Amino acid sequence: MLLFSIAAFACLRLGFIWQEALCLTLLADAVAGCMIAVQRLWKYPAVASFLKYTLIGAATTLVNYVAYWLMAHPLRGLLGIGINNTAWVGIATTVSWLAAVVFSFFPNKTFAFDSHDWSKAVVLREGRTFFLSRVLTYVFDVVFMMIAVSCGMHDMVAKLFSNVVVVIGNFFTSRLIFKKK
Repeated sequence: MLLFSIAAFACLRLGFIWQEALCLTLLADAVAGCMIAVQRLWKYPAVASFLKYTLIGAATTLVNYVAYWLMAHPLRGLLGIGINNTAWVGIATTVSWLAAVVFSFFPNKTFAFDSHDWSKAVVLREGRTFFLSRVLTYVFDVVFMMIAVSCGMHDMVAKLFSNVVVVIGNFFTSRLIFKKK
């Protein structure tokens, strides 16, 4: 790996100043190290479940963040609503939460937690429980966002902080919902 890093730095140095080339090389090394760690840890079922959930969580967070931004910025601007309107922050948070919950149910069920029973009773039970389990983190998300924005925090920064807590909370409830009997 050291030889690869040296070669990468040398190639990057051709197009960038040495500080940029060094940062890009170190970033590539960090990603490679993470990939090696993931590959080695994947064989442990509990770790694999967490890693799968983390990938789905990242995609779900992106859906949540983009849906929130679309509601809180372009649409709010089109409607002429003030930037610190906490009611609109609550509405935008609610819409983004709904988009994220709908998006995340199926990949979490099948990919992260290996629940492959598609009988109507099981899907309804898991879907209802999944949705209701997200209500607690939804309440946190809305309350945190409204307080943070009213205190002057930029809404997109507040959304990042909120999403960290929401993803962690949702992981533990998802494990309870989809765990095998």
